[in-house]
Amino acid sequence: MKIKSIVIVISLLLFSGCAYKTYKEGLFPDKRKAFLYFPENIKNVLISIDGGELFEIKPGKNNQYQVKPGKHEIKIYKNNELIMKKNMNLKDGDIMEIEL
Repeated sequence: MKIKSIVIVISLLLFSGCAYKTYKEGLFPDKRKAFLYFPENIKNVLISIDGGELFEIKPGKNNQYQVKPGKHEIKIYKNNELIMKKNMNLKDGDIMEIEL
């Protein structure tokens, strides 16, 4: 009888833990991610994403920049001149190369 009670309690704890994890994931939709990267031939440029501060990028697929899924405006500057403006809509899990 005692072993049966222990097995029931452990089973309930395991099943309630699985249900909690699924429910908890639904509460935090901001964990969605998308990524941008720039090809190797882009050098000495500054990037602005959604009107944010300009920054120098590291080119290549191994240097990805995380953004939230949704609409984004990418501006690329070289010698303080805007050389490209691109609007894009990224979905959760997208990995997008920004080409010139």
